[in-house]
Amino acid sequence: MDAKTGFQIRFDTIILLILALVSLETNVPYVLDQLNFHQSMPLMGFWQRILCPGGSENPLVILNNYFAPFRLLIRTITLLVIMVWLVMDIAGKGSRLKNYLVMILIALHVVIPTTMMIQSRLAADNHSLAHDGGTIQIEESMKMVLAGKNPYAETFHGTPLENWRGFSNNIIYHVPYMPGAFLYSIPFFLIADSLLGQYDQRILHLALFALSLVMIASLVPAASARRSAWLVFALNPFFARHFALGTNDIVVMFLLLLAMTCIHKKQQTAGLLALAAACSVKQFAWFFVPFLVTIALQMAPMQLSGWPKILRNNIKLWLPAALLILLTILPFVFINPEAFYNDTVRYGAGGLSTSYPMQGFHGYGFATILLYFRIVPDGSVQFPFIVFQALFTIPLFAWLWTLFSRKQTLDTAILFAAVALLPFMFFSRYLHGNFVGFIMFWPILAWCMDCRKVSA
Repeated sequence: MDAKTGFQIRFDTIILLILALVSLETNVPYVLDQLNFHQSMPLMGFWQRILCPGGSENPLVILNNYFAPFRLLIRTITLLVIMVWLVMDIAGKGSRLKNYLVMILIALHVVIPTTMMIQSRLAADNHSLAHDGGTIQIEESMKMVLAGKNPYAETFHGTPLENWRGFSNNIIYHVPYMPGAFLYSIPFFLIADSLLGQYDQRILHLALFALSLVMIASLVPAASARRSAWLVFALNPFFARHFALGTNDIVVMFLLLLAMTCIHKKQQTAGLLALAAACSVKQFAWFFVPFLVTIALQMAPMQLSGWPKILRNNIKLWLPAALLILLTILPFVFINPEAFYNDTVRYGAGGLSTSYPMQGFHGYGFATILLYFRIVPDGSVQFPFIVFQALFTIPLFAWLWTLFSRKQTLDTAILFAAVALLPFMFFSRYLHGNFVGFIMFWPILAWCMDCRKVSA
């Protein structure tokens, strides 16, 4: 509380002022520029009448950009939301109204733009409006499984992945995700395809996005902290624009949030099942396992000698989760172990002639330093990243583990898992922007969960 003015500086207001304005210049323009570049307005159907009333005659159409009116409308409404929010802060009221304002921003900045991307892609069969790995490859992998084929042993020649956006990267030879990434989506694919006659993986992503907001609300009790977590989750530019394109980080984030919510509510079996599902989708989730499992099973982190007894006594709690992982992954290991290992390990770590190029297309990690200073000649070469990952991650994890034994809480578990994951990913072969968005969300969520007494 400021002694002179009597006004309290609220964390959610700071987050709003930063992220809402950043999102206006990153998330929203990215989607609308993509749609405009691919001349999607004639394909928007009913959206066209909403987004650009009057068509080309609308006075806000600038240089034949028919998405300009909607872009300007979002800017105006966002500033209006900020203005109303600040007035409520001064008045010290309006907590419930602030929740509605957050949802309005999320709808305008994330949900509607993503829906536009989906509708435009389906209307024109334009796969440039979908992410190559998280959306297109998952869809094609589901089709392969339904046709009795093993995606890890197949190539994606002849699918939309070939010549995606004018080039074919090495993902046409490899599926870098765990089998759950496509197996768990098959029921949704079949239902949506039967009802709509077509499918976009982001339909499922939007549903999981909405459910994730519910999970966050259940984990964060304080109103101001909850709104902060919502805003960081949804408007984070390292997440939102990649989400609109169709990366599949939301699947893992939802499953981890579900696991945390169930463990928080003492539903350990359900929580461990959700954690197992997350691990069966993407490798990111593995760093959360030691921290969340010890909480779920009430295991003392530093008393390893007592773990076997605890595991025996609680076998009914963790066995379903173990079976889920085994039933998801082992069939593909047994069918073709070499193909599975090449796709899920060697493709990302290097060692194959078709491995993912060092630094990828974003260049946030250690590989960028190696290339910038010409320590390595180009992104196709092998480099012992695993040495640097081990050198920095193992000591850090050991230190975090000792600290975790002193404060074994859910928010600490989330924080330490993310902190341990960051150097591992930084010193990996490539670190994409959406990876950064995934990692950085969890420390903020942990902080918000720890806020027990925060003003409305």
